[in-house]
Amino acid sequence: MIRKMAFAAMFLAGQGTAMAASETCLRRGNVDQQATAAWKEMVRQAQPEFMKGIAGVWHAEIHAPMTGQTDSQYQIFQADGQWEYRSQVCANATFCSDFSGHGLFAGRMLDDSQYTLMLMVSDLNRDRQCSGGTGRVIDSKTLQDSTGTVWRKVR
Repeated sequence: MIRKMAFAAMFLAGQGTAMAASETCLRRGNVDQQATAAWKEMVRQAQPEFMKGIAGVWHAEIHAPMTGQTDSQYQIFQADGQWEYRSQVCANATFCSDFSGHGLFAGRMLDDSQYTLMLMVSDLNRDRQCSGGTGRVIDSKTLQDSTGTVWRKVR
């Protein structure tokens, strides 16, 4: 059985959405102009009601049949735009690796059920790398991202 990670939803004191608009996206240590422009636009269009609605701890089990690995991942969103992830990738019940990172997010609804958001991620391999995605709201405690992964709100 896969070990579940226990953690507190703690964030570094830091930047809310007011400061997020001044952030710069990087790719391999260089300013990513296109991603930075998209980030600033997403922050400008971010909907406070969406940000509040997604706030909480979300969990998904992501299976990779080709490698036999399972990623038990938690994403933590705060209404002010702070974001964190915790991930435990297991090849089997006895060999697991832990990963974590933090950053910022901004998002909005596209229609009644579809959303879009961007993340600015910093971890051991990335420094302020920006990426975006879409998904759908199934209900107040269930999201499905564009890869088909179902996320459940656990707190």
